[in-house]
Formats: sequence, structure tokens, C-alpha cells
Amino acid sequence: MLERPVIWFSEMHPALVHGAVVPAACRYFWPGLPEGMAEEAGLGATERFVPQAYPFAEKAAAVCLRDMQAMESAALSGVPLRALSAQEGNARAAKNLAELEDLQAFSQQGACADTTAREAAKARERAQKVLIWAWLLEERVLELQNMTAAYSRDAGTLIDALDVDDAEAMATLLRVQHSSLQVDEGLLPPWALLLGQMAFFLPHEAVLVLSPRVAADMEESIPFHAADAALCHTLGCPARAATLPLWQALGKKAPVPHCPCWNEPCTFVICEQPA
Repeated sequence: MLERPVIWFSEMHPALVHGAVVPAACRYFWPGLPEGMAEEAGLGATERFVPQAYPFAEKAAAVCLRDMQAMESAALSGVPLRALSAQEGNARAAKNLAELEDLQAFSQQGACADTTAREAAKARERAQKVLIWAWLLEERVLELQNMTAAYSRDAGTLIDALDVDDAEAMATLLRVQHSSLQVDEGLLPPWALLLGQMAFFLPHEAVLVLSPRVAADMEESIPFHAADAALCHTLGCPARAATLPLWQALGKKAPVPHCPCWNEPCTFVICEQPA
């Protein structure tokens, strides 16, 4: 039995998975928001992968989400300067805090604080914020999906209200009623951006099962081969796999010195048939 974690990539909401059956062994990557929000998204404790070393705890992550929602509302209302001003203030506060840390470290140790460790911590914070933003963006796509589904369901009522006599026009409206309107996948967060940020929190030798849209992109540049028997047994279906460093999967030409987590190997899997 495979002991490495098996994670679905790239959707974080099960309701956004179309045209594929997620193997039972897969878990959805969770950005660290409160557990109640996971349950609302249809994810039980055994259905989500939650990294152990997030920089923001659940309450802090929820605050980040509320800030993003507020900035989203401000931008839609045509007042983006308020958010810009807040960002500038936050930047000044962060600089002042860094200077205080340096002074405290110098007084205690005779040297300034380790800037490498500080930058690494900031990179992890930025990564989790991007994942929370991506989760919010998926929420908006789900709202659009639900709106189109509601329109499709209610089209019959609209037809009755219009009292259309033209048979051809009626047939057209009925096709609209029974069609399954799909939201453009281009509205979803770019998978390469998500992968680059997830890399900060993925365990060693993680297995990522690719959604159809990601698989189609990766197959253009990465050779996939038949997966081993243990992996296929875990997934419950035949599969093809490729194990390579994340920087290569992200399309980089060489390892990235300032981002060590991108140099870790990861196994990408394409299921050959529904699990």
C-alpha cells in the first residue's frame, strides 16, 4: 500500500471537478481556513489534506480571507485607493517591525536577525495568502456555476411566462432549459501559480493526481509512463505517472536557488479511466 499522501490537483472544491472521477484515495488541498468552511464545501476531515506547518492558524487565515473579500468589494465599488492605502500602511508597519526585530536581536546576540529565515517565513506567508485567494476565486466560480444551473432549471417557467407560439423558438428555449451550462475553466486560478505556492507545504515525495485541464497542459512538455502496480492499486485504476522536481513541472529551465521547495521531487499522475 502506498504511504505517500495522494492529493487532487488543482481544484480545492469538489463541486468544481468536471469530466473526471476523483480516486477515493485522493484528498483535496486545504488552505488552512476554519474547519466549518471545509464542511460547507463538502469536505470532511478525511477528504482534505491540511499541511501541518501553515504560518497562519485558522482564525488568522479567516481574517486574511475577510480582508480579501473587503478589498474585492472595494474594487467592485470603484474605490481601489482605500485598499492601496492600506497596503502601503501595512508595508511601513512591516518595515518598522523588521527594524525592531533587528535591534532586539543585536542587543541580545550582538548581530542582526537572520534575514534568510525572515524572508523564508515571509515567503510561506505569501504562499498561504495566495492559496486563500485561490480558494476565494473558486468560490466565485462556484457562484457563477450555481447561477447558470438555476437559470437552466427555471427556463421552463420562463417559457410558460412568454407564451411562445413559434415551435422553432420553443424548441430553442427547451434546449437551453435542458442544457448543462458550463462556466469557462479559464476563470479558475492558474494551476502553475497554485503549484508554485503549494510547493511550500507539500510533504516529501507527494503524489498529485491531475485534473483533466492540468493533465492536458503537462502532457505537452512532460513524458508520462505507466505507473507502478502499488500506485495503481492505491488509485484503483490504471494510471500514467511522471516524477520530477517541481521547478521542471513549472516550466523553469533550471533549479531555483531562492526557492528550495521547488527543487523537491513530486509525482504527477494521470488516471487512465474513472476510479
